[in-house]
Amino acid sequence: MSSIIKVNTYQDANGNALFSSDGSGNVTLTNFPDNTPSFLAYLGSNQDSVPHETATKVQFNTVSYQTGSTFDTSNNRWTPGVAGKYFIYSSISIKTTNTAQYYNLRKAQAQLFKNGSVTANPEIRMRMDATDANIQAATFNDFTVTLQGTITLTATDYLEVYGFGGNANGDNTVTRFEGSVSYFGGYKLIGA
Repeated sequence: MSSIIKVNTYQDANGNALFSSDGSGNVTLTNFPDNTPSFLAYLGSNQDSVPHETATKVQFNTVSYQTGSTFDTSNNRWTPGVAGKYFIYSSISIKTTNTAQYYNLRKAQAQLFKNGSVTANPEIRMRMDATDANIQAATFNDFTVTLQGTITLTATDYLEVYGFGGNANGDNTVTRFEGSVSYFGGYKLIGA
């Protein structure tokens, strides 16, 4: 023998709605914590002529998804709108556009900025002798740097990602951030 309970609204002991049904099988959850706001933005096209060994803001100008219109593509920054603890992640593909050995990358870096100041500074340095006959010219023409971690934010804090690339020749015109494969995202931790 089976039992069936039919309700339109399910409430807790204090009368707060937890979920409701419209009678057609569509259920709406109420008062459940979730991991919003959240967002994912990416670099829609290549960002060329990144200055040599200079922290440069990555111009994430395309939003893949977001809740609450929290990512601003006009200034390439994210403001959560809700205080809490967030998991933030980013990946930047840094490349030299000249394939000659003496333009090979020697340094690639990603930095997370909070309210205009750096908060994290994971760094990868590649130090190789570009004149070594065993090193092919294309070996170090591109590199991907990632960062991730948790951060506590107020509703009005804002986050930006900066990249840093250094090539062996010190040329300001050949380093770029690769479009479509460079991204920046995050979400609120449930209950935080």
